[in-house]
Amino acid sequence: MTPKDSDPSADESPDAAARGVRDAEDRDVTGIKIPPPVFFLFTVVIAEIAQVFILSFRHGLGTLGVIIGLALIVFSVFLAYRAIGEFWRAKTPLDVRQRSETLVTTGPFRYSRNPIYLAAGVLQAGIGMALDRPWIAVGVLPALILVRYIAIAREEPYLLRRFGEEYGVYKTRVRRWF
Repeated sequence: MTPKDSDPSADESPDAAARGVRDAEDRDVTGIKIPPPVFFLFTVVIAEIAQVFILSFRHGLGTLGVIIGLALIVFSVFLAYRAIGEFWRAKTPLDVRQRSETLVTTGPFRYSRNPIYLAAGVLQAGIGMALDRPWIAVGVLPALILVRYIAIAREEPYLLRRFGEEYGVYKTRVRRWF
């Protein structure tokens, strides 16, 4: 048996080379399988089930609740628009399942490492307030917990591998949420 026969990495076939590149590319992504917006949608569905079948209640704020809800919705759309715009300007994918090309630290990312997730939470709370559906607003907490422990738990180590010290410095300078 030659050394080449005993060393599987010595396989120099085109398939092995392609497999090696594919394996390296697979490691250069977050590994997140479910897009984080699904977590917010999931908690809205659960909240509606709770509202309809378990315990129906209203916040009772009337017009004030609608105004607060609409203000939160407008703020969340503005925040998301600004944050997504920074990704577009940096020419890096928004989808967390794709390889990041640039570490975005401008715009809302100067104040929060996760302004898009924050905007989604504020949007969900605003919808719950505006529609007088408190369970939807309450569902923000489980949604953010899911995002933190499923998505962000994979994103942060990936960004540290991908951008090294640049991300480490950014992480110490900017808080996760706000």
